[in-house]
Amino acid sequence: MRLSPLTAYYIRKLLHQQETKLRFIVAPGAAVQADLLTDLNRVLESLYLEESEICTIAGELEKLVRLHQLLTSQGIKYPQEALEIERQIFWILGFKTR
Repeated sequence: MRLSPLTAYYIRKLLHQQETKLRFIVAPGAAVQADLLTDLNRVLESLYLEESEICTIAGELEKLVRLHQLLTSQGIKYPQEALEIERQIFWILGFKTR
């Protein structure tokens, strides 16, 4: 399973919005760092070595993005929940929020 183009776009949008608050915590050279131009499927392949794990993680990201979209479409009702989902997305991609 690969990330859908819409999910990749949405994650890139989140990365752009939060880039000053993110710290890449993977050892230098151990994986491809996600940014606005990098293929996110390539990032997942560099972080997770087994194909089954990559598929599981891609599916998890798809779910998290859909949930984040749903929560943020509700306005300010669920800000903490939306932030927690963002943290989960960033963690999967090797980032920690500052």
